[in-house]
Amino acid sequence: VLVEDLIWLGDVIVAQPTYLENGVPRAALPDPQALAYAAGRRDMALQVLALMNLTPSQTYALMKES
Repeated sequence: VLVEDLIWLGDVIVAQPTYLENGVPRAALPDPQALAYAAGRRDMALQVLALMNLTPSQTYALMKES
């Protein structure tokens, strides 16, 4: 399904990267270039999803099902 692929490929939902420090998870500092690239992919995916006339609640429901 195109909608689910856009959500997955566009990184619409991603967890913050972490690393373990003495067994305790800590937030990893992101690479600024990777952040900019990911933001562009996410924005493109959200714009295409908006063109599909999905409401925000429908988009959220699709993201939860996966």
